[in-house]
Amino acid sequence: MSIRSNRLSSRILDASSDPLRLKILKLLYTHGTLSYSNIMNSIKLHPNRDAGKFAYHLRRLRQAGLVKVDKKNKKYVLTLLGGDVVEFSKSLEERLLRKREKLLVRTSRLTLEEFDRNKIAKSLIKEANIPAALAQKIVSEVEERLLKLGSLYLTAPLIREFVNAVLIEKGLKEYRDKLTRLGLPVYDVSHLIQTAGKNGLNVETIRNSTSNSIIREYVLINTLPQDIAIAHLSGFIHIENLGSWILKPCEFQHDLRFFLKHGFKLDQRRPFSLFLNPPKTFNAALSIINVIMSATAKELTGEQMISYFNTFLAPYVSDLSFDEIKEAIRMFIFNLNQITGYGIYPAEVALSVDATIPSHLEKITASVKGKKIGNYGDFLDEAHTVLKALLEVMFENDYNMPVFHPFLIFNLRPEDFRKNNESLLIKVHELAAKYGTPFFSNLLCEGQMSSTYFTSGTKLSSDWNVDWNLDTLRTGSLDKVLVNLPRLAYEADRNDDKFFELFEKYVSMALRTLEMKYKIIEERMNQFLLPVLSHSVLKDAYFRVASSLQVVGLIGLYEAVKFHRGLELYGSQEALKFAKEIVEHARKIINAYSKNTNQRAVLAQIPSDEASQRFAELDKDRYGWASIYAQGTKTAPYYTDLVIVPLETQMPLKERLQIEGDFHTLFTGGHLTVIELHEQKQNAEKLFNMSKEICQSTTVGAFTYSRQLSYCNNCKKVFTTHLVKCPKCESVETMTTYGRLSVRYLPLNLLPSSKRKRLKKRIRYFL
Repeated sequence: MSIRSNRLSSRILDASSDPLRLKILKLLYTHGTLSYSNIMNSIKLHPNRDAGKFAYHLRRLRQAGLVKVDKKNKKYVLTLLGGDVVEFSKSLEERLLRKREKLLVRTSRLTLEEFDRNKIAKSLIKEANIPAALAQKIVSEVEERLLKLGSLYLTAPLIREFVNAVLIEKGLKEYRDKLTRLGLPVYDVSHLIQTAGKNGLNVETIRNSTSNSIIREYVLINTLPQDIAIAHLSGFIHIENLGSWILKPCEFQHDLRFFLKHGFKLDQRRPFSLFLNPPKTFNAALSIINVIMSATAKELTGEQMISYFNTFLAPYVSDLSFDEIKEAIRMFIFNLNQITGYGIYPAEVALSVDATIPSHLEKITASVKGKKIGNYGDFLDEAHTVLKALLEVMFENDYNMPVFHPFLIFNLRPEDFRKNNESLLIKVHELAAKYGTPFFSNLLCEGQMSSTYFTSGTKLSSDWNVDWNLDTLRTGSLDKVLVNLPRLAYEADRNDDKFFELFEKYVSMALRTLEMKYKIIEERMNQFLLPVLSHSVLKDAYFRVASSLQVVGLIGLYEAVKFHRGLELYGSQEALKFAKEIVEHARKIINAYSKNTNQRAVLAQIPSDEASQRFAELDKDRYGWASIYAQGTKTAPYYTDLVIVPLETQMPLKERLQIEGDFHTLFTGGHLTVIELHEQKQNAEKLFNMSKEICQSTTVGAFTYSRQLSYCNNCKKVFTTHLVKCPKCESVETMTTYGRLSVRYLPLNLLPSSKRKRLKKRIRYFL
């Protein structure tokens, strides 16, 4: 080696030999670039007293070529040579420690430290409340096992795995549950990232999936009682929205008057909150709605709805032309679609509209700019104008694509079927005939006059405080727990007493779970973690938690009856009688619970794609495919969830509606009938006549017409059937085929595999 090389290596070793200078090198190695003052603060030197000392050490490092100044930001950075010196130093330290048979731990700060038994024991005491003596024994055993590994270095997660293994072996599961790490395996995250783009998803979907996974594990391990967690995991019940169970309510219904009167003012303790005064114009009113929807979307897992949309906005359009109103609504709809919900999906927003002013609103005072300008009953023409403009926008967009968002809920009242409203109702049914997008609520049924529906079928009625305002507005559903009826039938093995004993157990468990959710959401409101829902005017919180629904749902009623009685529900009075007996028994349990606890629990027949598929798959694995009744196939089974009779069952429409209507009167907390339309062109007037017949001759409470849809992005054309390629331009790449399970239309590749394969099997009606 040359004399020059010897001198250079000597200077480098000399520069790095001082402990303080080595500390500076390691600091820059970890942080990248740091300013002069940041380095001084980090190594605990005083800026005045130690300035000369620090400058000397920094100069020695620069002279040795280990540190340099970044000319762009004037900060200090490690050179490549400096990095080599740090890595050599770490390697040397590691070798010396290993020679002394010491365990090394790579920390989250990317440093190597000696394994410290006391530090691990303190963590066990702090995190899991393990007694000190027991913690020391656990750590001693863990250290002994780790020494046998012969590993180059350890990591904190690896140590935690060994600790948890020892706890399990010693039967200390309660401590292990508190210490376990939450999250997805590396493979699952990698697979999610690799496949998201292929499925039309985005990075937000990946982030939501991973964060939801952590919350799900936390809830099952640390929040729910063990019997409830086991019941969910084993498939007796299904807790909906588990990934946000301890954070958010599910569905919410706004009162637009609240913001039209008070503006939008969040809690003033939040440093970046901006306020909006009450709107003075139609455009300003629509803008404030967009703001509300965007802010509230972060605080819900499900749908938010604006009831009486055209009625409450009617006073704002008196001096506007139809074209001005239409253009304002066009931009409003466009902006709503930009509000993100889960991943690529727009936030779930529904607009509830009326062809007449509801009787309970006719004499309610309307005001604009803080001035009373009459009652809502005085603005029927303006309400019609807003609705007509909305319908035209739902028909039209620049690319002739169906407008899937927002959801449109059309309330049908007794006075709606008078001749002077017919043209407006037929226009709504044109939209149903073309795209199958509107939902209809039948408010002609007894007790339905002031009820409101979400598109999931969840129903709010004035039956709690006996006040339509308190019971339906500024409230919603906290969440849903569903019971696996086929599982109870399999376990009961056709024994009625055993079936109802199990049924009562798991319905009661569902109610207990929902009561916990109620207390959790009350706590989140008090913590101001839900700023929109918890903000108040005159000490009245916007979200009326005490009036919110706790929804119990039943999955697989059709399959449970078929197994237990050996009869098809359609065509057998005995099977129908037994199905109604099950539902009546659930209502009895839930009503008694509500009366005793003053909790607003309800029974609903609601959709859950996740529960219907998960229950069937778990039951197939538990009992074998040959021993269960399920829809779908062996590789993709599911149970009936939303409707009573499966949509694949061949039967006359009138009989289907009769059965569905009978059960709608029993499922008082929610229901929805889906009427599949044939791919042929449908006549709007005939569709209107069918809706009229449903409302006047059945007890179906809510219904929707559903279509198969394909859209060519090249031709800008919609086809009412499922197509692989465009029949006009013959393009495959530009075709998107949509399927609808219950609420939203989705591209077929995003539908659950179990139901996607059965869409073509559904019975479709030509009216």
